[in-house]
Amino acid sequence: MFFGGGTLLLYHTWPEISLEAVRSCSVSPGVFDFQGEPLRIWPSPEEEWSLPVSLDQMGAWLPRIAVEVEDRRFFSHGGVDFPALLRAAAQNFRAGKVVSGGSTITSQLVRLTFPRPRTLGAKLDEFRQALEMEKTLSKEEILELYLNKAFFGGMLRGVEAASLGWFGKPCKALSPGEAALLVGLLKGPTAYRPDRNYFGAKKRRDGILALLAERGVLDETAYLGALDEPLPREMRPFPALAPLASDRLRREHPEKERIDSTLDRKIQEELQRIASRQVREFGSSVTLAALVLENATGSIRGAVGNARWGENTPGSWIDCSRVLRSPGSALKPFVYAAAFDRGYLTPDSLLADTPYGFGGRHPRNFDRVFRGPVSAGEALGLSLNVPAVRVLRMIRGNVFLAFLRRLGFSGFTKDSSHYGDALVLGGCEVTLEELVRAYGVFSSGGRLPALKWLREEESSEKNIFRERIYSPGAAFLTNLCLSRPERLSLTTQRLLEKRQLQICLKTGTSYGMRDAWAVAYTPEYTVGVWMGDPGGSPLEGVAGLRAAAPGAVEMLLSLGEDASWFSPPEDVSRREICVLSGQPPGEACPATSMGWYIPGVSSGKTCSLHGREGGNTVLRWPRELRGYERGGTLREAPGKLSIVSPRENLRIFTVPERKEKIPLRTEGGVPPYFWYVNGMYQGKQEEGEDPYFWSLREGKHRLSVTDGEGQTSSVVFTVVH
Repeated sequence: MFFGGGTLLLYHTWPEISLEAVRSCSVSPGVFDFQGEPLRIWPSPEEEWSLPVSLDQMGAWLPRIAVEVEDRRFFSHGGVDFPALLRAAAQNFRAGKVVSGGSTITSQLVRLTFPRPRTLGAKLDEFRQALEMEKTLSKEEILELYLNKAFFGGMLRGVEAASLGWFGKPCKALSPGEAALLVGLLKGPTAYRPDRNYFGAKKRRDGILALLAERGVLDETAYLGALDEPLPREMRPFPALAPLASDRLRREHPEKERIDSTLDRKIQEELQRIASRQVREFGSSVTLAALVLENATGSIRGAVGNARWGENTPGSWIDCSRVLRSPGSALKPFVYAAAFDRGYLTPDSLLADTPYGFGGRHPRNFDRVFRGPVSAGEALGLSLNVPAVRVLRMIRGNVFLAFLRRLGFSGFTKDSSHYGDALVLGGCEVTLEELVRAYGVFSSGGRLPALKWLREEESSEKNIFRERIYSPGAAFLTNLCLSRPERLSLTTQRLLEKRQLQICLKTGTSYGMRDAWAVAYTPEYTVGVWMGDPGGSPLEGVAGLRAAAPGAVEMLLSLGEDASWFSPPEDVSRREICVLSGQPPGEACPATSMGWYIPGVSSGKTCSLHGREGGNTVLRWPRELRGYERGGTLREAPGKLSIVSPRENLRIFTVPERKEKIPLRTEGGVPPYFWYVNGMYQGKQEEGEDPYFWSLREGKHRLSVTDGEGQTSSVVFTVVH
């Protein structure tokens, strides 16, 4: 029981105080976005949620209300409020027991730092140490430390953790009513928890609000509005956004308790929402990874490593944005850009989409159609395989491989002869992170961005771009080729028209339909998406245009309404060209138009297709285009029917629970194709359809196919569980 207030302070052993201990706060490791919003938080070593923040980050209401309720004369006393002690002593004497302690915020900070039994001697020690603390620490520092160390129920320590735990927002965003509830918890963190004692917590909060109104802290309107605010009925889970990216940053920076990333919480939430919805259209073995790059800074603003994270599905813990996978056609823009840069092509240059043999076989387009004469822009926009191989041979494989290595692709460990012409068709491996970074060269005028994951890296303007890979003109011409909207769905085309937004898009599908890719970008952002099975199994219906592109475009559209487009750089211009050859027109060219080119770099050779014989204009098609008419298509020559997937004597190892399938594919022959396994009819594959998929069964099997002209082919393969 207190008697003489300050008198007893003259008698007691003066305890030493450790200011280092006072200033020390429990801290929960966390990853935050570029504006300081929490993305993922882990409990502190003391198994608490604790996020110390500065006083100015606590907002206007909570510190003010805390002082009004807990220690109104805080800013005028020296650590001990002697009038309050005398009043407490009188109250305790009249009551015959301790009903008031006269504690100050400073003495409560001492108690939080040095817990001890609640005795009179301990109380005196607290007051003595409070007086000593006030000689060294400012009032603002004491208030900040107190509010960061106080308990607010459960595992919540400090006002920031309390605000996130009870309201799901930072302390600076609290309303007066919300701040009053938290201040009410200071008196009884367990007794006034709204999830356990709703009405008791409400009565305590309303009493504080009435006190604030009485003292003029709140006007009548604010007071009545605060009374109407509902109390939370349960504690909110702490943020777990960007889980795989957050785990990665924490592993890479173990010395940091707080990691301020370049991620944007709003973008991250939208990215995860879209990704989660996109994978629901496919089986549980299919997942999605996505990245959002801010082109001007090189900063990663959104990262989904695995849309299945947290689900009980195989591979849901794998960060698929960092796994090497086959890119399919996604590397084609880089070979075209190299050809533009060397003057071999412009977007209007004529290329041949006709059979083109290599290694005893020839590349084919996804739809098995040859289009004959096509422009380079059309060939890249439609992702045609034969023209891409022709361009690769113009550049030469070893030169293109050097480009890819400069772009940062780490999986190219062999020489160019190992990859051959398949280098541009997906016969290699890249990661989504590498691919998004590489595509950043097209929005940055040919310069390779240095990806940034930490906010501290954004504060410096240097090293945004590492080196120039292409000229600004080559990057611009590539953007023109990739901005063709024809391949998008009609719904997406109409949406882009409505928003007056132009985008660039490139997709890719790996051999066997194991990987689906899409990269969509504008001058502001680049979005990359990968879809597939983390285990690498082929999947039915997973192709870049149909599976990955819708999600990539939706993610890009969610980033804003900006309708800007790439401005032509100084090193490009327009010139008159022959509409057929794309070259400067000769005397015999019947029609011309205007086309983009790089002055001093692009070939100035005049059109070689048109000539005059006997006063008449004639067409002189190159050998690879003879027999083809512009705008027409030819089905590839049938050739000998053979099965290319699965291969002869292949052994396939599977997990029975996954119910895996493999694609059955042919070369040559004439559709439709009729498939048989061990002599039993399985199904029919019509012209232009995706590969037929067969569910794996354990054992040795003979697979046979018959085409529309009666040709047959067979292979033997084994499935092992």
